[in-house]
Amino acid sequence: DLFQQGDGYPVEAPSGKSKGMSELDGLLCVTSDSSLLMYNARGAEIYNVKHQMADPQSSIRDNMLLMFDQGAKSYALYQKNVPLADGHTDYVIYTGAVSSKGTFALATRSEDYLSQVTVFDRNKAVKYTWNYSDKVITSVALSPSGNKLAVSGLYTEDGIIKSQLLLYNNGDLVDSRDFDDEILCSLVFVGE
Repeated sequence: DLFQQGDGYPVEAPSGKSKGMSELDGLLCVTSDSSLLMYNARGAEIYNVKHQMADPQSSIRDNMLLMFDQGAKSYALYQKNVPLADGHTDYVIYTGAVSSKGTFALATRSEDYLSQVTVFDRNKAVKYTWNYSDKVITSVALSPSGNKLAVSGLYTEDGIIKSQLLLYNNGDLVDSRDFDDEILCSLVFVGE
């Protein structure tokens, strides 16, 4: 229960190796190498679920949490402490992002391409897919509504490492920028 009493903070750290800690709509969200735990403002553990992810990573936007196994194929989507969807991709996951509405994006390898980005609705239905033959995707970010997607990728040209930033709106490419000798490794979508 979100309102159950707790003894306050600090709380005892969960067993296992900590992989990350973040705030999820007023909850402390802790990812370990074996579990996803959530604590309320009073320090009470309100959610604890085991996972089988070797390298769990998370993306949070408002009350939505996307957890994915970087370098493997599994993911899970939560609205606060309520599981909405989980599944497996066909290819290894590089990175992911979630919107306030539960739309989520996963960047993966692909059979015929270096990278693939797929955007799903909160029910796991595919909305859009893009394939990239010339770049490895390093980061994705969704706008709060999930209608806009920013993608960064790395490629080389004449021995120079380049980054490319791509912006999509409702599935259509609307802008792109290239950066010489720069590595874009993380994106955050601010505003709509």
